[in-house]
Amino acid sequence: MAEALSQSTCTTSKHPAVLQHYIVPESLPSGDFKAQCKYCSKSITASVKVTTNWWRHLNRVHPLQLKQEESQASQLTLSHIIKDHKKYDSKNLKQIQANSALIDFIAEDLIPLAIVDSTKFQMFIETLDPMYQIPSRKQLSGVLLRNKYSAVKRKVLEKLSKAEVIHLTIDLWSNRQMKAYIGITGHYISDQWTLESVMLGCRRVIGRHTSDNILSWYHEIVADFCISSKVRHIVTDSGANIKKAFRSLILPGYNEDSPTDSDDEESDENESVSVDLIIEHHSCFAHTLQLVVKDGLTKAGSIGTTIKKCSNLVSYVRKSTIAADVLKDERKLQASNATRWNSQLKMIRSVLSGPERKLAELDDAPKLTAHERNVLRDIVEILQPFEEATDFVQISCVPSAGYVIPCVRGLNHHIHGMISKYHSAFVQVLKQSLSKRLACYEENEVYIKAAILDPRFKLRWCLNEDEKKEFTEIIISSLENNECLQLVPSNSIEEAECSPQPKRAKSLFSFMPEPSLQLQSQSISLKDEVNSYLQSKCVSMDVNPTEFWKREMDKFPRLSMLAKEILGVPSSSAPVERLFSIAGRIELKFDAEQKAPITGWTICPRIYPCQIYRTEIDNFGHGCNSFPPERMISLIASNNPDTVPTVIYDVPVEGIVEQPLTLRIIGKLKNIPGNTVESNVSISQNTSLEPPNPRQQPRLPQQIDSATANEAFREHFSDMSNLMSIRSNRINFATMLYTEKVIPFECFRNAIEGETADAEKATSLLITLTQLIQADHEVLVTIIKKILFKKEEFKNLARKLCDAIKDE
Repeated sequence: MAEALSQSTCTTSKHPAVLQHYIVPESLPSGDFKAQCKYCSKSITASVKVTTNWWRHLNRVHPLQLKQEESQASQLTLSHIIKDHKKYDSKNLKQIQANSALIDFIAEDLIPLAIVDSTKFQMFIETLDPMYQIPSRKQLSGVLLRNKYSAVKRKVLEKLSKAEVIHLTIDLWSNRQMKAYIGITGHYISDQWTLESVMLGCRRVIGRHTSDNILSWYHEIVADFCISSKVRHIVTDSGANIKKAFRSLILPGYNEDSPTDSDDEESDENESVSVDLIIEHHSCFAHTLQLVVKDGLTKAGSIGTTIKKCSNLVSYVRKSTIAADVLKDERKLQASNATRWNSQLKMIRSVLSGPERKLAELDDAPKLTAHERNVLRDIVEILQPFEEATDFVQISCVPSAGYVIPCVRGLNHHIHGMISKYHSAFVQVLKQSLSKRLACYEENEVYIKAAILDPRFKLRWCLNEDEKKEFTEIIISSLENNECLQLVPSNSIEEAECSPQPKRAKSLFSFMPEPSLQLQSQSISLKDEVNSYLQSKCVSMDVNPTEFWKREMDKFPRLSMLAKEILGVPSSSAPVERLFSIAGRIELKFDAEQKAPITGWTICPRIYPCQIYRTEIDNFGHGCNSFPPERMISLIASNNPDTVPTVIYDVPVEGIVEQPLTLRIIGKLKNIPGNTVESNVSISQNTSLEPPNPRQQPRLPQQIDSATANEAFREHFSDMSNLMSIRSNRINFATMLYTEKVIPFECFRNAIEGETADAEKATSLLITLTQLIQADHEVLVTIIKKILFKKEEFKNLARKLCDAIKDE
């Protein structure tokens, strides 16, 4: 029979493409016949017209070989396309420019380096410029990225060297894998009067977040950019540890007002710590506003219940296909974010502006009564100025420090008006929290100076003449105490031209009187320079303060120098927090500490997010859908894979719910011929099970065929499911698997803990087990010989598996 078989690859048009993976007779029968698989020698019956069985066998048993054939075919196609084109020399200007653009693309959008290995990407580049030579991943990581980093850092150092003072925002953050990072951004106003922001560092940090460690990380980054002597102000959130870190910088002779340290963030948000006027630490104003609103909502009583009902309505609409059909022509309802209170306000607005009649037609959706809708409208009216203040202080393109005190005064004015209109505990709590948390900002000289030096406000926010005189003296005193500012020559001050009528101020600043135009003094003394500035007309709210000072710096030379320093102070830590707001990225997590650099990883598909159907997850592990489709995810590792026994990574997925779902994908790596590591990866939703280290697995001699063993196990998967649905069986089975080092302790513990959710625990255990068998058939040998035969209740299954193997 063997002699009658042909070793041809069956590439003629008469033969189906699938037969290139099989040994078939030279003359193909018209009906059903057996074809022998080239990879496992198993005979599969099908016909030339109906090839489903052949394809199914390849997809189930040899998916990796099938993928390799497809990859080789595409590579041959690509090679055929590009082989006749001459490439640019490495020193060619176009090659250098294209490399630089590619690096910018990868760095700016956080694109995986593996994109250069993508066949489709290579074809795309070949279409654009056949002469461009795409760099390899090794060249990207080892040469081009390092050179780009060095070039960018040189430019940043050059810019920072020209800055007279620099202000920082600092934040600590941990990702889902609890890896900690510290981020630092620098801010200053340049000689050209532009507000500059620079990312100084976003570094992985190891160790407890103690004040000493935070201070040490800070010194490392600041010293790396040679700006230690230029730092004047630091803005962070209200964490006690980070406040204590910069309190330790205080020089001898400083009298500190804060009596105690507290681990409670909410107790420390209002403090400002100075270091002999050299470095001052400020709590983020936006964070403090968040705490004020949180106080009100926490003690709001029935108002909180109404907001919760509104949130439930939005959640239902965003998850319901019926609701999506009903509201397809309407504006989308916005979901709230637990970490940002203003997202709740946007959610309420979206519900109130939504189609009330259509929402009422949704049978299962929560229904808002007329009274509840009125309550929501009142909430919007009460909290809208708080939203305005939050938006103002987080603006990144214009100086924001000048907004702080006008916002505090505006919120107090607003809330007093609300008390007379609404006799509710919600408004009373907001008033008390405003007085408690924001009063210190009105006493902070930095924000007083910033408000005065902001030409949109000047002294308009002051409540009486005594305040105006007091705060004017603060500005004059600052100029007199700063020798550098006294040395600046002052030109003759001419009468100011009439400015255009300012636009109507937002409701938050409606308490301020309209600015009036007064003639300026002709004196050039320091005090008269200040008075001349304060007596001139305020600019409109849409004018950037830096543009005003650039235009008027010759008229107010000493004031302009002070404004350049003070207006550069950020009012919130929003700039550094934006470093950590990048979503939808793939992160590799290793089960052992890895030495940098870690290279050689390819994740397919490389373009995220992956598309996946809900049914493929809901039915995973049941019946005919016991294994996920191949297209879900695949993993290939190379370059000394022994150092990376296990890989876990998160993949953002679209097409299931509107909010991306994160799947945990676990893959075990195993050496195969060719020094390549490949993994058939199983997907489980919300699981933390990890495969065991290959070094811990028993190494038994190969006695059965890998494909046959896997096939036999899959055929009896339902038997295993039935056995594992009984808790005592599952405990016995998990115990034996753990004893034989087939599964790790985490998997063992998850399988036996708890009395409920037996079906889920059994499925989780079987998913891990089938994944291990698929990656290493010797696990099946271990299960049959050393585990199943040990217990009476498992012997029947063991015999079935052995019989299935023998029959094959």
